[in-house]
Amino acid sequence: MPRVVLADDHEIVRRGIAALISSKEGWEIVGEASNGHQAREIMRETRPDLAVFDYSLPPSNGAEVLRECLVDQPGLPVLIYTMHEDDAVILRSLQAGAWAVLQKGEDASLLEEALESLAAGEPYLRGRVGEMALRGLVDRNLIDQEIPSPRELEVLTNLAKGFSGKEVAQILQISPKTVEIHRSAVMRKLKLRNLVDLVHYAIRNHLIDP
Repeated sequence: MPRVVLADDHEIVRRGIAALISSKEGWEIVGEASNGHQAREIMRETRPDLAVFDYSLPPSNGAEVLRECLVDQPGLPVLIYTMHEDDAVILRSLQAGAWAVLQKGEDASLLEEALESLAAGEPYLRGRVGEMALRGLVDRNLIDQEIPSPRELEVLTNLAKGFSGKEVAQILQISPKTVEIHRSAVMRKLKLRNLVDLVHYAIRNHLIDP
């Protein structure tokens, strides 16, 4: 039963997303915000399972609000919803820790698909967003790393190629829970913060082609 927070300064957009979520059995909207201050307060009070933030969320933007919220709830699945099409917005959102970035002009079915993916604990990186991640646009200096096991590197490589946790489980013939255990271990050992970091590491170390 996913508990969701919505943050968008346009009420009509919030109503549209709320209608979609409310139509899903077992899903619950536990808070709505029209600005970043409200969003942070509601997130602290409700501690939702996932959230949807508009990028243009006053007084700063959704990416900055996301950074602050992740200090209190590390690893929270958040979808950034935006009307902007430029790569800088996508990149800032991914760097902030977004699990998905969608443009408001895209088909509603993609929003529903992304929400289902986040609720299942899977990032949703498709289209241009996935391409940007695969180009390794987020750079970090990874030092003092533990060495991942061969199986952990197999999981990392397949996730970096864009396969979901369930797909990796099928490819490697292991359970989705085991995939998650290996994913968490490799993220910890390599000091990676999110899937974008993982993809960049795979490219830099020639585990996948850019």
